[in-house]
Amino acid sequence: MDKEKDYLQEDGDLQEILGRFENMLNQVEAYFFDVHEFESIIDHYLDTNHFTKAIDAVRYGITQHPGSTTLLIKEAQVYAEKGESAKALKMVTSLEKIEESNNEVYMLKGMILNQLGKVKEAEAAFEKAVDLSYENLEEILYDIALSFEYINQYKIA
Repeated sequence: MDKEKDYLQEDGDLQEILGRFENMLNQVEAYFFDVHEFESIIDHYLDTNHFTKAIDAVRYGITQHPGSTTLLIKEAQVYAEKGESAKALKMVTSLEKIEESNNEVYMLKGMILNQLGKVKEAEAAFEKAVDLSYENLEEILYDIALSFEYINQYKIA
């Protein structure tokens, strides 16, 4: 019951954040959001396939937090999910130089490489992600398996 209450509270918080963001998009008011709020906004729009709004959220986020590599990773993720894999790969390759110890960069790179049909390169990126992962290893391995299943590479998965 407490988990349900926490979920409803989080959902209510997300709805409030989304409402403020929508007002800002409609130029009703200007608001400040922290990086985590922008991540939630972007994730919501990705989950609902609203790529234009996800890009808007990324752009506003980077404007408010220009040094945030987290938002740059989200931007690459948006382009990857939107189907612009080459653009996303270019962004991730740049991020790799800045965030060389961030497993999320290599997870995203592996997924993008799979989209591009570069399976061996994807395997190498995923191996690096696993090497850099200290928590949630089961979840990471599951995501890697899904990425290979998505491109019908069941043996690798």
